[in-house]
Amino acid sequence: MAYTKVQWEKAKGYYEAGLSLSKIKDKTSIARNTISQRAKREQWEQGKNSEYIEAKEIVSVKKGTILEQSGTVALEIADNIAEDNIRRKNLVFGITEKALKIIDNTLDKTIKIKDDLGNETEETIDHSAKDIRDYIDAIDKASITLGVNQRHANSQVTVNNQNNQQTNIILTEEEARREAEQLGVPLEALI
Repeated sequence: MAYTKVQWEKAKGYYEAGLSLSKIKDKTSIARNTISQRAKREQWEQGKNSEYIEAKEIVSVKKGTILEQSGTVALEIADNIAEDNIRRKNLVFGITEKALKIIDNTLDKTIKIKDDLGNETEETIDHSAKDIRDYIDAIDKASITLGVNQRHANSQVTVNNQNNQQTNIILTEEEARREAEQLGVPLEALI
């Protein structure tokens, strides 16, 4: 039996939401084994969106609590602030991704230039050591902004002083690495 594109999109959505094959069959009329075969073939990820669903449920409960305790105006204000924060974060991520694309294109050593008539030409770029260092710095900052690099997470280091008292000092991983080098001990000894 042939199924529509919409049926398959729904089946994949339900699958990635974590529903069982039986429930997906009930909602889409597609046989369980057919769903299972396609999911394996296309490498669908069972329950991939379950965290999103849980977060959405938590937001709904919190909205209800705010509405009960503070009223409609407080809820509208909270929604507006949250939407504005989300918009700003999306702008930062979007701009960061564009900057990374520009760097990626620049590192290819050739760029395409369009003139006023729409004709494209390629121009070779020579990179100085400073250029490369700046690119690496920009990529590093972008990776932290996008949340793919957590190297700046704080590490807690315990230092014994002369009075045998322990003092906890919070250092970044880089600071901890430098301290370990100065003391001549492995980084793991400080963490």
